[in-house]
Amino acid sequence: EKPAGGESPVPEPEPAPTKRKKRKRSLKIDKDKVVEWVLSTLDENMNGRQSKIDRRKERYLQIRGWLEEKTWPWDDCSNIWLPIILTVEHRMKATLENATKGVRPISQAHALQRRNISKQERIDDVLDFQFFSENNGERKLDDLINNFVEDEATFAFVHWVREDQTIREIKILKEGLDENVDHIPQLLTRLELLFPKVINAVLPAKDNSGWAWDVDYQETDETRKTGRVEFFERDDGKLETVVSRKAAIFDGPSIEVLDYEDVVFPHRAANLQPPGASNPLGAPYVDRLCKTSMDSVMRRVKDGTYDLLDEEDIEAIRKTHPPTGGDQDETPKEQKDELEGRDSWIKDKADERRIVERYGRWDVDGDGLEEDVIFWVFRDARKLAKACLLSEMYPGVPVLRPIISACFWPVANRVDGISLPELLESLQLAMQRAMNQNQDWGALTNIPFGFYRASSGLKPEQISVQPGVLFPLDNPSTDVSFPQFAQRGETFTINTMSLLQQFVEKLPMQSDASYGRVPAGKASAFRVSGTVMALLGQTDVASEQILRRLFAGLAQIHQLMHRLNRHFLPDKKEIRIFGIPEKGQDAYIEISNEQIDADVDFEFKATLLNTNKQVVA
Repeated sequence: EKPAGGESPVPEPEPAPTKRKKRKRSLKIDKDKVVEWVLSTLDENMNGRQSKIDRRKERYLQIRGWLEEKTWPWDDCSNIWLPIILTVEHRMKATLENATKGVRPISQAHALQRRNISKQERIDDVLDFQFFSENNGERKLDDLINNFVEDEATFAFVHWVREDQTIREIKILKEGLDENVDHIPQLLTRLELLFPKVINAVLPAKDNSGWAWDVDYQETDETRKTGRVEFFERDDGKLETVVSRKAAIFDGPSIEVLDYEDVVFPHRAANLQPPGASNPLGAPYVDRLCKTSMDSVMRRVKDGTYDLLDEEDIEAIRKTHPPTGGDQDETPKEQKDELEGRDSWIKDKADERRIVERYGRWDVDGDGLEEDVIFWVFRDARKLAKACLLSEMYPGVPVLRPIISACFWPVANRVDGISLPELLESLQLAMQRAMNQNQDWGALTNIPFGFYRASSGLKPEQISVQPGVLFPLDNPSTDVSFPQFAQRGETFTINTMSLLQQFVEKLPMQSDASYGRVPAGKASAFRVSGTVMALLGQTDVASEQILRRLFAGLAQIHQLMHRLNRHFLPDKKEIRIFGIPEKGQDAYIEISNEQIDADVDFEFKATLLNTNKQVVA
């Protein structure tokens, strides 16, 4: 039948079947409430610690010798900087660094169950390799010890990182192509020269000329990878190849030593771990302040890391920028830059986006009970980018946050302790004041002020006296008068400085013996080796105590690294054993996850004897 006039002669296409929506796991949270809670509590804690940040800046000025200009009691008066804090710090840091770096591995694993004793050695080997070789451990120890001595607390962040980078290699093949033969078969044979084992090679979707190939190949360790090869003919008849492939440049636990300003928590917390029945004074939440670029944001959106951001959120993040100055967490760093004579504003800073990483507790499933979670919130755009359970990203029992803390002089039930500069600050200021007074007195007595008769031949004005200058006067002996100051020796200044120096030595328990010198008047006591060792042992009592406090932080770092290794360590990871291998021993070994899967704690292996060359020898 012929169709009616209003009907189409072509049948309507059948509608495409509706695709089933993928089911993705997500947490039941109100994003706006989370953002409000995170940012409001963050601002509250940052405002509460601002006075402490200001005092830290003043101490930093004293450490570096950046003193304000003095105009009292007169302009250009004495303003001497005595490096008291810097000297004691240098000695303390040297002691701690030599003790920790003088022995490998730093700590020793001890299995909590008898059945896992055989795994202790392999755990020590892999942690030592990851800490010193993969994480540049010596530099990390320098930074950790520097913050440990100078700040109220030192912080480190331990997380698993897998970083891939696109590597491009140019290789020249001496044998060129035969111009009389199709180039595609010839190029396929060249692929065997560029990869260990080619599994498949196809032409790219946008280039079917045959000069570029996407290759699926197998490495020598039997892992399958993909890459792209492009061929180019050179004038000398050789064949130039450009091989592009992704390579894993890091795959393991990464250690980041954090600045004091970048970790925010309630000040009455005793530690940074989740509170509970066994840890009632734990921090209810901990914030790690970090930055990222817009390019990194888009990459994480693309790979699904920031799964809570939609197009509207991304546009809001793109349009917002951090403040150009006056930010509380950036002010200490900007002040350091300015005092060092550097511009604190960098062009790349305009591309920064500020993120707060909140480790806290939240009811994510609506059952009325809170779970340990991690939130990533963009501070300026006020957008929640990601949320996950803490135990999913950092597995292990008990649940632990990946941020550790240690302090030089602990205070009971507080994360923050007392730093070495805080202990020595008043003593350095008192010694500088005594020295300035002595210098000002010398200047005053050497070039004193004077008086002259107003009716003499000079105008009634202040005159600066200079050597070799003559002034016309009627009677100099009576018209000019200089006050006579009482004779004052250096005894007051010397006694004051000596008394203050005794306090400086007693605080860190460092004396001449600690610096390798025989104390004045104590030569007879240092003639017997037993007396020498007893006295030296007493001088290092405080250093040994401080070293153990530092180890408490290092043990936490090793524990977090070990927990990550138990779940994420690649199979057949090859490591190098530290030191010279014994005869018949291979310096390189392969570690599997089963060889380190054990509950362990870590015992301190380094001591202050590592700093004594004669004892080590």
